[in-house]
Order: sequence, then structure tokens, then C-alpha cells
Amino acid sequence: MKCKYCGYSLANNSATCPHCGMLMSDDQLKRRKEINGYNNPYMQRLNKLNEEKIKNKLYESEQTKNIGGYILITIAIIIVAVVCVVIYMSRWFIVDNITLFWNIYC
Repeated sequence: MKCKYCGYSLANNSATCPHCGMLMSDDQLKRRKEINGYNNPYMQRLNKLNEEKIKNKLYESEQTKNIGGYILITIAIIIVAVVCVVIYMSRWFIVDNITLFWNIYC
């Protein structure tokens, strides 16, 4: 059996490729289970590795969602800060113009 990712030959007692380190694909795992049987220690180790692979994928997708939320919150804070600065600066601009108008015409 060959590695799906790099084409290197896979050992009969390993669930990972000795060349690239990738875990066998799901199809390869199913074929190995059919060849070796389901209740031997090798198959139990393959099942454990496959469960860890699934957990890692779920963790990575959860982390990606969290990063997106943090980015949105940061953008919202920046927008609010810019709006506050614009309002503050326009207020002083209006007060300065009224004072200038008052001094010139009154």
C-alpha cells in the first residue's frame, strides 16, 4: 500500500507514512481493517489515531471561529473610536467657529 500524499510505500504495522508522517486516508484504514481484522492491537491503535485526528480537526475549526470573532470585535472597536474622535473634533470645530463669528460680528 502506498501513501496517498507522497506515494511512499507504507509499512504493514504503521498507520503513518514513514516518509511524510501523514496518517493513512480513511479508505486505506478501512482496507487495513478488512485485511488485518478489527480486534487486534494494531487496529485498536489505528482507531485511536483516527479519533485523535478527528479531535484535532474539530479543535482547529473551533480556533478559526474564535479568531474570526476577535477580528470582528477589534474592527468594531476601531470604528467606534474613529466615530468618537470625529464627533469630538467636530464639536471643537463648531465651538471655535461660533466664537470666531461672535468676535467678528458682535
